[in-house]
Amino acid sequence: MQCSWGEFTPSLEDVCNIMRIPIVGDGNPFKIELDREQKKKLQVLEKGAYDSKEVFLFCNWQRVFPLAIMLAAGTCFPLAPLFLSHLYRKLDQISKDDKEGAGQYGIDSLVSSFFLQLFVWERFKGLAVEPVTPKSLHQLEGGKRDFNLVGFPLCCRWFRRKVKKGAFRPAILDDIGQFNFRPYFTAHGFQTFPFFYPEGNSSLFLGSVELLLATNAQTIIAYGDFFDLAIEIYSPHRVKRQFGIDQDVPSHLSYDGHLRNCIMDFTRTYGISCSGILFDSLRKKDSVSSPTLTFLRFWELQRCEFRRFIKTGGTRL
Repeated sequence: MQCSWGEFTPSLEDVCNIMRIPIVGDGNPFKIELDREQKKKLQVLEKGAYDSKEVFLFCNWQRVFPLAIMLAAGTCFPLAPLFLSHLYRKLDQISKDDKEGAGQYGIDSLVSSFFLQLFVWERFKGLAVEPVTPKSLHQLEGGKRDFNLVGFPLCCRWFRRKVKKGAFRPAILDDIGQFNFRPYFTAHGFQTFPFFYPEGNSSLFLGSVELLLATNAQTIIAYGDFFDLAIEIYSPHRVKRQFGIDQDVPSHLSYDGHLRNCIMDFTRTYGISCSGILFDSLRKKDSVSSPTLTFLRFWELQRCEFRRFIKTGGTRL
């Protein structure tokens, strides 16, 4: 997403914190093998899917049910990259459909507007939406239960929140002072997973592999159009300031090679040679690195070009 001050985007860090789903796992979501008891459970679920019109039509239950059974058994899957790649693909599809429709047709999409709304609320200030506190969440439920908020995902912080009509102003997105570069260091009673704690100790949830995968450009796994294995480009190098790293001019990298080899080469090379430098840059609480001079000149040039385009009455975008 582009603003006058640069770019920002949902990252693996955002997905991990808001949804509380893992970045890496020990299970392969594209090759699930069930034992005899699990196959019996699958048969029961499949029978129910045929009886339920909504599930049969709108859910790829042949893929979802085995995954759900393995999750219930305690298998950890890399759900964060799967979710983020699906979000990216759906947003790209909306953009493509909007161009083809030329504003004359409505667009139906399965994009997670729920996550996008929470992402904007976490990242931007001045939106006139106040999150709930642990105490108020307890009161909303009638005070009948003593909640252990350590086990709650961060999305519960926005329980029953709504934007007041007319409160959102697009100009907020262009005000860099309204953007929260490090939202997950804030102490608010809900559990978050910052890359590093203020004291400089490693997070109990995110290890060095998760940290490196989240902050370096690579490819992430995705479900294809026919729910087969696919890859999606992940470009955190374009929004380094979200991780407290110096921001340079946006660039395009190549992602050649097989997915498995790409991840193996990535973790072996960067884990050994770059981890110390990267870790030191993220140790400080609320660390927000500055943009480089070339970054500032780049975006100033973009603004000047756009103003010139508007002033000369260029062709319609």
